[in-house]
Amino acid sequence: MKKILFVVLAAMIAFTACKDNTTPDPDPVSTDATLTYDGQTSFDVPAAGASYDITFTAGCDWTVQSLSVQIFGSSLDYTSTDISVSPLSGNEGENTITVTLKPNTSYESFEASLHFAIQYSGSETDVVVPENNYLDLTFNIAGADLVVEKDGVSYKVVKLADGNYWMAENLRYVPEGKSISTDPSDDSGVWAPYTLTDDGTTVTATPSTDETFIATNGLFYNLDTVFGVEITSDNAASLEGAQGICPDGWHIPTKAEFHNLFGKTNGITESDTSAPYYDTEYDGGRVTTLNEAGFNFIFTGYRQNTGKYATPSSGSLLVEQPMTYLAGSTYYQTMSNGRIQFFAVGSTTSNTYTEGRLTQMYSFAENGVSVRCVKD
Repeated sequence: MKKILFVVLAAMIAFTACKDNTTPDPDPVSTDATLTYDGQTSFDVPAAGASYDITFTAGCDWTVQSLSVQIFGSSLDYTSTDISVSPLSGNEGENTITVTLKPNTSYESFEASLHFAIQYSGSETDVVVPENNYLDLTFNIAGADLVVEKDGVSYKVVKLADGNYWMAENLRYVPEGKSISTDPSDDSGVWAPYTLTDDGTTVTATPSTDETFIATNGLFYNLDTVFGVEITSDNAASLEGAQGICPDGWHIPTKAEFHNLFGKTNGITESDTSAPYYDTEYDGGRVTTLNEAGFNFIFTGYRQNTGKYATPSSGSLLVEQPMTYLAGSTYYQTMSNGRIQFFAVGSTTSNTYTEGRLTQMYSFAENGVSVRCVKD
């Protein structure tokens, strides 16, 4: 009996020892880099930029196999590096990546596409090649608001048919060290806009520093103030396309840029009839047509180099639409008396041009004129 009991106990001990020393088989490692995603694939992105969390299921531990971004459109400021993805690896199961798009500072809207693919990240050699290991996303990125800021003041902007972005308001910036003068006879370099009243005999110009009035009409500047230097015959030609008092990234329009708008410049015999705002009847630009496009040309008049506000004759159409200049940056000539002229846009109103005609004329550097800037 004792012999039998001993054999049974020995067998139990041997069985127990065998059981304790046996390691269970590990769960099989998945190498199947299938990516499952059924969420949103197209996103409308504000110009200020945005981040989007993308949650998907991975069939295995993974790392990025490929990540590519394409930009479609005319934006030159936004590149593929302005779109980032993180993290670039993860585990089997549910994962979330974040796609971050930087702000779009250009006025152009455009589309961007992102291709994101994963692969198994472990050491197994028997790797499953999945049928679907990627996702494709599309981002419709809005352009920045059509405004430009200068010294805390925002100005409306319009893209015209010449392809350029133009300020749709007259500049009203007061440079450091300057103040707005209501006396056209002084040499302040910055003058207030004015209204015209016609009593039937005499037309009177009344300047105003009312903030609302200035916001509508802008200020008048001589070219020394526009460019921030004393203009001489030696430096005048070098100022073409200069920034002057325009916002960063903008400049005072050149002769060519104005000519390309409405196709008529004094001294050029042939009109450019292909210019987008050339009007055959007016042989130049028609103010109403340009304003329908959003330019918002304003008949402000101007401060004459003789130290007076320009005032028309009583009863003239010019009382309602006074002759107005927009500053240009292209030098024209130095006269025998030493006075310097630049090309500038000028308006003409008459019985022939009742809606206001725009051509490129010449303006003395001492004149106080309105300023519109164009984007570089």
